[in-house]
Amino acid sequence: MNRKLSVIVAAIALMGLPGLVFAQDVVVKTDKTSYRPGEHIVITVRNDRAESIFSIAQSATPEFSLLLARKNGISGWENLALHCGWPECDIDTDGPGEIKAGQEASFEWKPQFYQRKEDVALGEGVYRLGIVWQVRGGADTTKWAWKQTKANEFTISK
Repeated sequence: MNRKLSVIVAAIALMGLPGLVFAQDVVVKTDKTSYRPGEHIVITVRNDRAESIFSIAQSATPEFSLLLARKNGISGWENLALHCGWPECDIDTDGPGEIKAGQEASFEWKPQFYQRKEDVALGEGVYRLGIVWQVRGGADTTKWAWKQTKANEFTISK
């Protein structure tokens, strides 16, 4: 029976059938899936790759590694700005820190977005965060491409 099951699983994997899920190499998750307005969110970035990754999530200013989207009924997801940008303001952030293979980094985030020159608390709705990170394949910085990983969805409700 075990041999038969192994052969079936191997065949499915080789065919690449949809619905077969393989582990991500960088995982981003929130500590819960439901929050009250104003409640802080703990975000964890886990590096399951065989090599180190670099992200501002592992720095003194981790919120600058975040991407934020709100679910809406029209187009699916609406991207929200998390901070003002140049030339409106020039923000000093830390450089990316290293998250070694098999390690994780966690930080707390006050759920808000940037709108009309001010920070606004997230209202009720369904949201998804993401982080940006990179693998550094040597000294040539032109080959350090930024990648992103999306987190789970979470809800803010009263």
